[in-house]
Amino acid sequence: MNPEVAGRAEEDDAGPVTLERAAAIFSRWMVLPALGLAVLGSVLHAALLRVPVVDDAAISIAYGHTLFAGAGLRLTPASQPVEGFSNPLWVLLLGVSGPLGIEALAFSRWLGILLGALALVFVALAVPATTGRRLRPVDTIGPLLVAASPNYAYWICSGMESGLHALLLAASVWALVRDFRLGRGLISGLLLAGLALTRPEAPLVILAAAALWATWLLGARRRPGRPEARLVGVLALICCAYLAFRWAYFAHLLPNTYFAKQYWNFRPETYLLGFARAYPLPLAVSAVLGALGLTSPSARRPASLALAFLLCDVVFVWVVKADWMAQWRFLGPLWPMLGILVGTGLCAIAERSSRASLPFPRPLAPLLACLGALGLAVPAELSRFDSARRDAGFPATFVRNNALRLRQRLRELGVEQARVGLADIGGAGLALRSDSVLDVAGLADYAIAVQGGNFPAMEDYLVSEGLPDLVDAHGPSGHVGSFGRLMRHYRPIGGGVWILDGLAPGRDPRCPGGAVGPVLGVDVAELRHQLDGFIEASDPGHAIDLIRCIQAHRPASFRELRSLSPRAAEASISAERAGGLEWALRFSSLATILADENAHLRRRTEQLRRRLFPPPARPPGDR
Repeated sequence: MNPEVAGRAEEDDAGPVTLERAAAIFSRWMVLPALGLAVLGSVLHAALLRVPVVDDAAISIAYGHTLFAGAGLRLTPASQPVEGFSNPLWVLLLGVSGPLGIEALAFSRWLGILLGALALVFVALAVPATTGRRLRPVDTIGPLLVAASPNYAYWICSGMESGLHALLLAASVWALVRDFRLGRGLISGLLLAGLALTRPEAPLVILAAAALWATWLLGARRRPGRPEARLVGVLALICCAYLAFRWAYFAHLLPNTYFAKQYWNFRPETYLLGFARAYPLPLAVSAVLGALGLTSPSARRPASLALAFLLCDVVFVWVVKADWMAQWRFLGPLWPMLGILVGTGLCAIAERSSRASLPFPRPLAPLLACLGALGLAVPAELSRFDSARRDAGFPATFVRNNALRLRQRLRELGVEQARVGLADIGGAGLALRSDSVLDVAGLADYAIAVQGGNFPAMEDYLVSEGLPDLVDAHGPSGHVGSFGRLMRHYRPIGGGVWILDGLAPGRDPRCPGGAVGPVLGVDVAELRHQLDGFIEASDPGHAIDLIRCIQAHRPASFRELRSLSPRAAEASISAERAGGLEWALRFSSLATILADENAHLRRRTEQLRRRLFPPPARPPGDR
């Protein structure tokens, strides 16, 4: 009898109570409590850290609330339709808090914690899935190690998608191993598709899983069949459907965040080395035990998947040049993979000791290995608790409160629907629900993202498409302060924020004659007639200013002017055919604005802008 299999002790066995039999009986009763301790421990660990929900998490919340409000995938209902997120599944889940009336920040925090805790169940199930055996005590050591990690607890309670990401990774390992054994593929396909809708590095993970599955087929001398067809079919169907939606709605095949981050560089070598220096013992224990797991026939598949998924994330970190957030956001969700590696190694030790001739009772070998792994890793992890708690990140509440103060100031100046150029957009998206948020850092702005590194084009976009009410020119948007054509229209109000000069109650430099009254005192038909006249007179600049004035002080009337967009688009095409590239660009900008920022019109506009302002041979440095 294998002493490590829980629940296999025979109650009617009248033989003597040996150490092996006592260990088997004990294991039957300790497995579930130990796993429960790990799950509960991860929840308590995250709660005790008291990390505030970070501002980037609020971006997903804001998009989700706009979606469930019926305004599409926009940061706010008045903002552009731009994929300023890379986690559509998490956006969908967080958006539910809107119609349910749940406090959104708390919802994102506790949903992440619960999903991250649930991931530990699949860490325990990953190795048993290879053979279909029941859980053993060694299977609970990996979850306990993960639960002790402050880095893991930090990110599952941050409001980010980290808890969902960790759950999908761990569940994918379990499902792939189980489906291969049972000749199935549906669950694996669904989980991998969920992963593709949660993280941008998912294609690497999917390719790694496909390569390993192919090697398993070769090893088992099996040909691809229905299981593979189901797996690939459901994965391809979901991913291709989202890609088609992305192109139709956002006019991109990649998320806008990809273009926005092209010139960001946070030194990936320093990033990875810092993580290794912070957690050397847990990484060493996982590496050694993972190597042992690769030698075990019953643990090799989960070990190879966990190792491959870890390497995929390291490659991703290197390619995207790391991240600005503290506490290694990209690496936090990988702790379940380390836990699986630990479980595979301990399983290998248990199997070898059960067959070996040892000078001491056989159950002592896996017991000592488990105690050694926990004794080395857990204290080393918990020593980082205070450091993680002190590093509170960039709270969404701080950004939200600042945005509310700015909104109050604009309200006092008579602006009904503001258009604000900010770099910290998560909390702003929650606070400024009736306003248009222009992301000057690029994540949620099509033009700023695709013109990244091309400062003349970026400046032209900000100046020629109607001056925003205020702009943020510090931190990630510090380069905006160097835009002379733009900044001469603004005055500082503190905190790196600049407000449009001349904006006052009843006054707006974007309105005809600088006065708001003439726009408020006429009917919509007259406003339409004025815009028609500007288009007829080939004066798109004044037309754009008038639209921005209407949006700021009479936003309800804008919808009735949108039918003029095709006229402006036709004028743009005619100007381009006549060789007037600048006029083509200006009319295309007008058409895009009138079409409520239609993404395909925006795509054409930015292509024209790129032709008028060719990007420099060498971008102006990494940011």
